[in-house]
Amino acid sequence: AVCGDNIIWTGKEECDDGNIADGDGCSLTCQIEIEENFSPVCSVNSMENQISGNEFLFANGIYINEEGNYLFRGSASDEDSDIRNVQYTRSDKFNVFPGQDAIPFDGTFNSREEAWKSVPTDPGFSNGEYEICCRATDGIEGPVSCQNFCIDTQKPDEILTPQSEISREEFDEFCIPDDNYMNSDRDELSFSWNIPESNGCAPIDHYEIELEIMHIEGNTGSTGGTILISNTNSIEISSEDLNDGDMIA
Repeated sequence: AVCGDNIIWTGKEECDDGNIADGDGCSLTCQIEIEENFSPVCSVNSMENQISGNEFLFANGIYINEEGNYLFRGSASDEDSDIRNVQYTRSDKFNVFPGQDAIPFDGTFNSREEAWKSVPTDPGFSNGEYEICCRATDGIEGPVSCQNFCIDTQKPDEILTPQSEISREEFDEFCIPDDNYMNSDRDELSFSWNIPESNGCAPIDHYEIELEIMHIEGNTGSTGGTILISNTNSIEISSEDLNDGDMIA
């Protein structure tokens, strides 16, 4: 009994194809190799507004301020066999669209690494929260991979007059300020406002605060003085940086 002589010797060999090599179904010891078919995987990577051309990359959910028609792009890969097809589905709060065959970038699905895109004629997107999912197949369907995103073109409520308060501690009335004088340790400005509504699915990510500075030039006695008012530049503050009691310069 010799492995590789094209004769299957009962009790000693499970197969004998005459080719002493692994990886072809019959091993170099003439035993049947069980070939495992790995399922392919896919991902949804980005979406592009077909009118504006703006592209949005997915990263744990994204917020978009443009309604319209979008083209989705993704990738698919398989460890051991060629990809036959990629399907994608989209859903919102009220609807689940049936699966749609994706378009391969190179014209056909026939390799282990593929890039795909959605059909340009898909229905458009309006304000709301959405989910898009993909699944690749090589004869065996792979796992579903999904991305969530929000389209929000609605303006949030605007608080025009925040509640503010200036507290002044007593300071030396004989002090004569010079160009380097600052009273920062004695004057404190605090302000607060009601939390505005976002009016959509995207959270508010920053606030802008404009401070109005007023000072008096001239004699402040019976003759009065000139009140000058000047506006500073707006201060833009990220919402995650706002904490109660913080000092903002």
